[in-house]
Amino acid sequence: MNEIDFDQLEIIPQPEIIEFTNKIDFSDTVRIMNFGAPAMERIRNYSNSLVHITKTSKDISVNSLLAKLLSEIKLFDSKVVSNIWFKLFPGKRLQMIKENYHDTLQKIGKIEESLKIQERNLLRNLEQYRNHLNNIATTYRELSLYIACIKHAESTDQLEKKLFQLETAKTTLKNIAMQYMVLQNQEADLYHHIVLPVMQAVVTWKISSNVVLGMKLQKELLEHKSEHAEMIEEYIKKITAKIAASSNNPDMISCVNEDFMNTVQNLIKDEN
Repeated sequence: MNEIDFDQLEIIPQPEIIEFTNKIDFSDTVRIMNFGAPAMERIRNYSNSLVHITKTSKDISVNSLLAKLLSEIKLFDSKVVSNIWFKLFPGKRLQMIKENYHDTLQKIGKIEESLKIQERNLLRNLEQYRNHLNNIATTYRELSLYIACIKHAESTDQLEKKLFQLETAKTTLKNIAMQYMVLQNQEADLYHHIVLPVMQAVVTWKISSNVVLGMKLQKELLEHKSEHAEMIEEYIKKITAKIAASSNNPDMISCVNEDFMNTVQNLIKDEN
């Protein structure tokens, strides 16, 4: 994150002040009137950009997405773990697990997409803030140089007025920079402490849910007194390793899960 050291930017070496002062004709009233005009125009642009950002910024509602995510995971876990859920349809337990898993995965996928959009927006905003603050720092030093040159020159009424104008502009620029830094820090905290951990938690859940599913499906085979019951334990280990290896690829995880469930379902059908 960009933090501007204003005190450091105000330190202008004496040789630089003298060199710049020698280039200015302080008797040229028109030039003095326009002295620092480009820098002050940029300040207006920074201010307008800040107003635009403030007006167009929307509630990111990451908390809402997090609440939905936790609700879906809790609902799925309660259905898979609970035996009561299966008592009404004992012959369709595996199919119900499978359908519920894919339904949950689809809902979580939508939440994940929304989080990715928020992630892209936050990263884009943070890049904009960095660029603005870098430009503001350059302009702040430029104003500091102008002010130092005027103080170095012989004082006149016109120069005193210009000095006051530049000092006011520098104070305004500093306030704008502080607001940009507040926005930058808020969105950086949101990204690093909420959005990123939640997205990583989704991947973790996808991996851990497969272990739960594997144990549940293994139980199905045991209840069917399947000769394949012992084999499924090794299969669970292999499938978990595959999912871990493809943890950043939701489509791959979905395909692995589909293959896993179909394999177990076919084994049970063979037993029947």
